[in-house]
Amino acid sequence: MENEWPQPTSSDDTGELAAPADKLIPEWNVGGDDQIVYVALAIFAMLALAFGIGSNLIGDDSSGSGEMAVEQDVGGGSSSAEGDGDAASDAETEAAGDGDLAGTIAIAAAPDAADNEVDDEPVVEESAAAAPDVAAAVGSYSRVVGEVQATTAVLTGFVDADQDSVDAEAAAADVAGIESVDNQLVVVAPGVERKLVPFPGAEASVTDGDVVLTGFADDADGASSAETAAEEVDGVVSVDNQLVPIQPDVVAALDGVGVTNADAEVELLVATVTGELVDESERQDALEAAAGVPGVVNVIDELAVAPAEEPAPAEEPEPADEPDLSASLNELVELEPFQFASSSSEVLEASFPTLDEAAENILAADVDGTIEVQGDTDIRSNEDSNLQLSEDRAAAVVAYLVDAGVSPDVLTSQGFGGTTEFGAGDSAEALVANRRVLFVLNP
Repeated sequence: MENEWPQPTSSDDTGELAAPADKLIPEWNVGGDDQIVYVALAIFAMLALAFGIGSNLIGDDSSGSGEMAVEQDVGGGSSSAEGDGDAASDAETEAAGDGDLAGTIAIAAAPDAADNEVDDEPVVEESAAAAPDVAAAVGSYSRVVGEVQATTAVLTGFVDADQDSVDAEAAAADVAGIESVDNQLVVVAPGVERKLVPFPGAEASVTDGDVVLTGFADDADGASSAETAAEEVDGVVSVDNQLVPIQPDVVAALDGVGVTNADAEVELLVATVTGELVDESERQDALEAAAGVPGVVNVIDELAVAPAEEPAPAEEPEPADEPDLSASLNELVELEPFQFASSSSEVLEASFPTLDEAAENILAADVDGTIEVQGDTDIRSNEDSNLQLSEDRAAAVVAYLVDAGVSPDVLTSQGFGGTTEFGAGDSAEALVANRRVLFVLNP
């Protein structure tokens, strides 16, 4: 159906039809009521466009803004069409025939999407270009990683101190193209300091994650615990424990001034000292000695004065030790060796006086055990014959002593054969020295 346009009511001097009196915009070939609908649609489209631009300013992406603008445009048209069917029909006709309003709405939505498509590539290129510069800017910090996301520098990793974190952030911020810095750096030194709060004498320095502990600890266990606490901090690479335990030095100081049974218990650098003093006059010296130990902040006195000792009773002199029986018998034989016939166990008469004196010594002694008579020969002849000869000579001495009155229950004999124990070599002197009889007292 063709539109029925309102008829003009008058004409001007040119002969053209004059616009109806109720038109808002005379140049539009649309009736006044339809113009009102079109203007309302245009205002609604501009509001939708404004809302899309606002969303871009607060972080919405360009595609979202464009979609919102189109949805608002379509929604506006639908709403208007539902409200006024005739106006909707007229609007569709005008859009098809003239296209001024539809073109206006399309142009209003299109620039936003177009602009965004143009802007995306420079941001990516700018990020890639800035990344090496950010990495170089924080390169002096060996454990810091610098990356770039859009125009934001992202710092991760570890630094030693708070000032290092501040300086690294400032260096990244100075890079061309960087608008903001996301500082995610972990600062090691404050974490170590927090861990060392229970150890008031300990101090820490941090270099590239390597921690050096200096100062004082209560005792060896405290030094070990402080080291373990520092190792637990995120970002610590190693711990050099140079802490000095106080407790051993306090004990040594007390020993040095004469405190008996000196000991000390140290907690939070406060030393509780124990031990015994000879008298009260020594107390002040002992306390000053403990307080003078490096690292001690206070001393608690638990020293005691030792009770006076009663004089020990006089000891009775021990009786002089009786000479060893075997030693006295061997001294006797050393002066006058027993003599035997050559290659025989027969005792020569020249040795009888020595044997008689030996018997008297044994009879006079209170023998507790047995006396073993040991025989030895020189190295001449073969081993078997020497062994037999030594046994026979030892038995001959035992027989003589028994005949002299010594009980056979306290005497035994043993032969050891040829020996060089008493004289080295095969000289005449050596041979004589090795032909002998010895006495050994067995318990």
